[in-house]
Amino acid sequence: MAHCAGSLGLEVLGEHPRVASVHPLVSLPDAEVGADRLVGAWFAVSGDVVVGEVVAALGGTPVSVASDRRAAYHAAAAVASNHLVALLAEVERIADVAGVPLDAYLGLVRGTVDNVAAMGVREALTGPVARGDWETVRAHLDAIGPDERDEYLAGLAATARLAGRGAVGVVAAAGRALTGRCAPQAGERRGGRRILRTGLCAEAG
Repeated sequence: MAHCAGSLGLEVLGEHPRVASVHPLVSLPDAEVGADRLVGAWFAVSGDVVVGEVVAALGGTPVSVASDRRAAYHAAAAVASNHLVALLAEVERIADVAGVPLDAYLGLVRGTVDNVAAMGVREALTGPVARGDWETVRAHLDAIGPDERDEYLAGLAATARLAGRGAVGVVAAAGRALTGRCAPQAGERRGGRRILRTGLCAEAG
């Protein structure tokens, strides 16, 4: 007996003598597309060896994921797929302000994913945060609507973390930039914590 749930372990199958799980690491929007994508896909497997035979028959790549790690595995899958769709919805909304269709950005998205595959996430990072261009970040915040700023700032924090620029300080400085308050000087202490100047407020001094 096997299940295909990504977040569940083998315990949900009870006391059956042969239990296994096999979860395809692909997006399956409908049966026809899903059938094509299963061929050659990655699969999270555990339990009975029969699931390895299933993966082999599909020309796939198995990766063993223990029951106590399935939720973390599935959370990463949700970020990779579901959160990406939500992020592209944000792209579509902001691009609409500029009169540019979402299709114009999809080549950029595909190229970025190719860069990650070829170079890894850190080396693939480009853009204003990676190069410390805080004037451009401030221009972005000025240009997008208030309804988009929370999502933009969340992405800014994640990008700053990857770039090693201190996510909390960058987002706090972005908030000050929006309200006309400047980023603190390097070395200034507030609440017992050292805060670094980010450059989002060029007039800070």
